[in-house]
Amino acid sequence: MINKKNNIIFTASNLYLFWTTGVYYLCELSKKYNVILFVEDYYEFDKQFIRVCEHLKIYRIVYYKMHRNPITTHYNFNRKCKEIILKYYPKEIFHYNYEWIWNQYLSYWSSLLLHNCINTVYING
Repeated sequence: MINKKNNIIFTASNLYLFWTTGVYYLCELSKKYNVILFVEDYYEFDKQFIRVCEHLKIYRIVYYKMHRNPITTHYNFNRKCKEIILKYYPKEIFHYNYEWIWNQYLSYWSSLLLHNCINTVYING
């Protein structure tokens, strides 16, 4: 069976805010879209997070790593954002805030590479 759902990218801030609001957004969004969840690498070690993602049938989880060196972090994150935009061609990106630099990278690459991608900021907490 061919999956006809559109792809979206959903960014989550820290884990406690994910459990406060993010999980509820994902519950609804995963019914209609292929959700590519973009989270920091420490999420990978939360067994409850993994179980919820399996239950909701999250399409992909993309983990990013923060480095001690901010230049390395920016370089790697910028590259990762461009890579996932080109790989998944999302129709929409859900950001938890528009000021955080990591969300700006996704917004920049999506506006440059995908002219029909919508960037949406959701309320967290």
